[in-house]
Amino acid sequence: MSASSPRKAAHDETESNEKPVRYIIQNLERTYGVPVNRRASDPLDMLVNIILSQATSDTNS
Repeated sequence: MSASSPRKAAHDETESNEKPVRYIIQNLERTYGVPVNRRASDPLDMLVNIILSQATSDTNS
C-alpha cells in the first residue's frame, strides 16, 4: 500500500490552494469592498421576473 492515500492527496491539494485563494479574496475586498449579500427574493417574484425577461427576449429576437 502506498504511503499517501488519494484522500490525503486531495486534502493536501485543498490546503495548498487555500493560501492563493485567500490572497485573491483579500485583494478583491481591499479593492471593491466586502460584498453585501442581498436578501433572497420571494420565489414567486423570481419566477415572474424570469418569465417576463424571457418574454421580452423573445419579442426582441
